[in-house]
Amino acid sequence: MPEDLTNQTLEYYRLEELIGRGGMGAVYRGVDLNLARPAAVKVMNEELTSETGFQERFQSEAQAAARLDHPSIVRIYHFGRDQGSQYIAMELVPGLSLGTYIKQLAASGQVIRPDETLLLVRQVAEALGYAHRKGVIHQDIKPDNILVKELERAERPDEPLLRAVLTDFGLARLKGGDFVLDDGDVLGTLDYISPERLLGQPMDGRSDIYSLGVVLFQLATGRLPYQIETLADAVQSHVHEQPPNPQAVYADVPESLSQVILKAMAKEPNERYQTGDEMAAALLQVAEEMGDGESDPVGGANQESMASMVVALDEDPNLADTSRWIGDTQALPPVYDVLRVVQEGEEPEWYALQKRSFTLGRSEGNDIVLVGSNVSRWHARLEYMNEGWHIIDAGSTNGTYLDKTRLEREKAYPWRWGQVVHIGPFDIYLQPGTGRREKALDLIDSSFVQGGYAETIAPLPPAMPVAPPSELITADIRPTELKQRGICRVMILNHGHGATLVMVAVGDPSGRLMVDAPTKQVTIGSDQKGVVDFYLEGRRPFIGRRQSYPFTMHINTDLREWDVLVGHVKVRPLISIWLILILLLLIAVLSLATSRFLSGALPWTPESIFNAIITYLQSL
Repeated sequence: MPEDLTNQTLEYYRLEELIGRGGMGAVYRGVDLNLARPAAVKVMNEELTSETGFQERFQSEAQAAARLDHPSIVRIYHFGRDQGSQYIAMELVPGLSLGTYIKQLAASGQVIRPDETLLLVRQVAEALGYAHRKGVIHQDIKPDNILVKELERAERPDEPLLRAVLTDFGLARLKGGDFVLDDGDVLGTLDYISPERLLGQPMDGRSDIYSLGVVLFQLATGRLPYQIETLADAVQSHVHEQPPNPQAVYADVPESLSQVILKAMAKEPNERYQTGDEMAAALLQVAEEMGDGESDPVGGANQESMASMVVALDEDPNLADTSRWIGDTQALPPVYDVLRVVQEGEEPEWYALQKRSFTLGRSEGNDIVLVGSNVSRWHARLEYMNEGWHIIDAGSTNGTYLDKTRLEREKAYPWRWGQVVHIGPFDIYLQPGTGRREKALDLIDSSFVQGGYAETIAPLPPAMPVAPPSELITADIRPTELKQRGICRVMILNHGHGATLVMVAVGDPSGRLMVDAPTKQVTIGSDQKGVVDFYLEGRRPFIGRRQSYPFTMHINTDLREWDVLVGHVKVRPLISIWLILILLLLIAVLSLATSRFLSGALPWTPESIFNAIITYLQSL
């Protein structure tokens, strides 16, 4: 797919302006030339459209979404393919992303007014109830996929003049396959994902209800229920930990609203609201109780901590910029990630990544210039999408390698911590931004120091070289999967310019593993590698099927936790359920044969016994 299709035409849609780019594709403000109607046109990424079975999934999901007709679901106008680009045209909503707005409020310590929160979430719940009855599950409910537009007239007396609109219905499933716990792409955002999806269990509309419950928690309290950075965090939090009481997080949350949130976020689907309509009715009841009991719809809450979306949209028309409508456009990491560029015989160079896309190559026009043999003028691109960095070969002559894998041209590959990109004589490492966890470090005066937040970072030009940090750790584990028992090796690299004591702790979410030691530590010198081995063994169930027990390796120093790595131990039961079934079948056959022999119906000979068994098996 071309970098930018602005001013081009796909069938009868003219693409006028690029308004967003995300993990699944780029979104353009366009116009339907036949109807002279504005539209949002999402052009899917080439790496998706080239996947086996994508065309069938795309058509199926687009058709299902196009059948939905609800005021809180973005309307689908058309889907098609032209000039090698797969696209979907939909309603251009004149509103703003709910995710964008609540991030602005979080910076000032404010929350949306309760009456507006109740209205918006109720509208989304009603939309989900309608869609679920039509057999369509969203699978990616989060604030970034909820747009808010202003109405001219309220649907009920005294209601705020707002309408929530859900986007990207069914598009999450276009990425293909089920949710996976290994190295595959994670479908959905980990902060909002349901327990059953994490566990790979069958899902229905109640999975969306759970995700909407998380959104409601965030809107009501101003923060997420769990602090999640990794897949291991998501499993531990969503599957095993009960959410905090919303009133304990934000005292002004009404008790009745708190109960709605906790019910929507129940771990077991049977304990949640069973339909979106049921949840919408509960929210309407809370709103009516607040209206009856208080003359002020925000009750006794601290007025200064409340913000109104209606007022914001009236006072600042720019908030309703339709360029913010796209749901899957991702913000940059909270603190800039860093590239470490190593060339043999030279001092490493560090680059702060402060925008969404970078070019790498020999030409001076690149963001990061790599002068060396086997480096093309425009060699590769680095792009931040789908909440992570991706490396793309830009058609180089000698290739771009991710570890030992040569990249296909113009195909985006996720670049994970610990992996190395090889371009000519250069080895390039991606290092995590220092504000990704609560124990944040700041990049100030070209060094990493403890205690602070992204807002305090001294401004740096995009990809500006910076000094190496005093402490920077990356790690990997091999193997990531053990069969019954074995050694898991943790390999740790110290990229800082001083010796560091690294502690590794083993997590056992299932409680079914035996480990030789819960924690181990190693001191690693500057630019040196350390190795820590753990012996793990899974407890075999007496009877049943094969089980897979997850484990986590937490990489810590005195300053912070640097990474959490996930692996699995697969175990066989002592007695397979299939063996039990076979034994029961043989017992049944022998019992039948014995009864017939004892009754004199068959003679007691090996041939007659064999024939009786065959006859019985054929009758099954």
